[in-house]
Order: sequence, then structure tokens, then C-alpha cells
Amino acid sequence: MNFISCLINGQPQRLPQGLNVEQLLKHLHWEQKKNLAIAINGEVVPGSAHSSTVVKENDRIEIITPMAGG
Repeated sequence: MNFISCLINGQPQRLPQGLNVEQLLKHLHWEQKKNLAIAINGEVVPGSAHSSTVVKENDRIEIITPMAGG
């Protein structure tokens, strides 16, 4: 299996090559979290594109969870 390097929320990560965003969330055990916002290299990836957007070498990925307010 080949691996790629990328940054996830500013932390270096080594991931299996060829993961799409949906698979990435499963790999990170975040698939059960709701209302996540995902950005790759500063561009928001809409939920409808999670299965078709492949993570690439040196991507900068931000995974943002909603904050409760009051």
C-alpha cells in the first residue's frame, strides 16, 4: 500500500493513497460526527462532493466541528 503525507488541522499525517474525503473521515473515526465542514487547501468541500474528492499529497485539510453557543 502506498501512502501520502498531508496536514490535517495543522498536524502532519500519513494516509493511504487514494482516499476520498468520505473515506478519510472513516479512517480518522470521524464518520459519525455530524455537520462537519471540510476544507482542502483553503477551499470548502461540500458534503455532496465528499465521495468524489480525493485527498492528494501535501494537501492542507481542515476539519471543523460546530461549536455550541449560548
